[in-house]
Amino acid sequence: HTAKNFYDCEGWCTCHNTDLWAMSTPVNGKPQWANWPMAGAWLSTHLWERYQFTQDKAFLSEYAYPILKGAAQFCLDWLVEDKHGNLITSPATSPENTFITPDGYHGDTAYGTTADLAIIRECFGAAIAAAKELGIDEDMRKEMEEAYERLYPYQIGSKGHLQEWYHDWDDLDPRHRHQSHLIGLFPGSHITPESTPELAAAAARSLELRGDRATGWSTGWRVQIELEDRFEARIAPYDNLSIVVSTAQPSQDMAQPFNVVRDGKGGYLVDIDGNIDFPVLGKLHVAGLTRLQLQDTITRLLDKGGYLDDPFVMARFNDFKIFFIGNGTGKVINVNNERCTFLEALALSGGLDNFTRRDRIAVMREVNGTMVMRYLDPRSSDVFNDPFFMLHQNDFIITDGMSSGTMRGEISYWTGLASTLLSVASLLTSIALYRALAKQ
Repeated sequence: HTAKNFYDCEGWCTCHNTDLWAMSTPVNGKPQWANWPMAGAWLSTHLWERYQFTQDKAFLSEYAYPILKGAAQFCLDWLVEDKHGNLITSPATSPENTFITPDGYHGDTAYGTTADLAIIRECFGAAIAAAKELGIDEDMRKEMEEAYERLYPYQIGSKGHLQEWYHDWDDLDPRHRHQSHLIGLFPGSHITPESTPELAAAAARSLELRGDRATGWSTGWRVQIELEDRFEARIAPYDNLSIVVSTAQPSQDMAQPFNVVRDGKGGYLVDIDGNIDFPVLGKLHVAGLTRLQLQDTITRLLDKGGYLDDPFVMARFNDFKIFFIGNGTGKVINVNNERCTFLEALALSGGLDNFTRRDRIAVMREVNGTMVMRYLDPRSSDVFNDPFFMLHQNDFIITDGMSSGTMRGEISYWTGLASTLLSVASLLTSIALYRALAKQ
């Protein structure tokens, strides 16, 4: 009713003020909070997350997918083209925030806001995956895939931040408690340090500009974004994992069946498809998860499945290694605590010799089957916000010797500096001698 009568769209939607009484319409008030029709698209993605944990096909087919499909239908109809052919929402808001244009105008409604498009990306992504899983609605799936590719792309603003608005406008309150434009990073999943490092770094910059002061719920959200954006290592094929299950039940024997390792070598080997064979639970897809997410996944399966009361799961990497190539040699760095920064790895490598370029040290990482390389400068403060600052298992650090031209430049610089210092010393000596003679 609301989608058709308020927005002339198919499917279904609900606005921010929905509650136990199922109100779905906009309400009276300022448009910055009263007219936001994206709540349905956001809420429906939770159903796909539940399926990812339970793998309950009946739930997906009979309950979750029809709701997801309806929310996606609304989004398809609600999108319009901008003058460049990109798909955007219009009118649009960024919940409870206000922008300032260069000429000083204060506004609440605009078009193509980042939060709207992030939620639509999440909704389309979940609906596409669900349709593939069920093997249905191929035509609509293709329509969503085509629309997804045409969504107005994320923009990185002049401050290095992820833009909240279609244009690079300032916020009326730069420290606003909301960070809705970062939904794609958390609770969404289409921005990641691995697949979109530039956007992840821009999200980190946005969080830095927002500051630390916020309300309770907003602080909790920022903490979660920080955890996602600190670039925790993610599980990949061929990783070897240690997973130990215990329980608060009086007898630890109840947990013993879940601690029988089948893959040998003291851990669970992640196969080429990103799966492990876990006792009792069977095949689990773990690739792409952080260690903490894997712990949470197994804990929920054991708890919700009725296998254990109050289970506790500890997961670790058995083979967290960093490879260093430089200084005419190579070195394998074994990381014991599963956390290693770029700077720590440089120190563990034995340091850099005098012929290594300091401004261009490469970090190479496999991302979705493709090797990605970024160049970091350990002398710059920007290195701390780089998405490759926190290293992942099997990363390569590759240093480069100075070219002859660079080396000549370095030698020329130091030779020139030495010559200048000698000239200054000679001048000071002459002045001192002159003053001494003058006093005689």
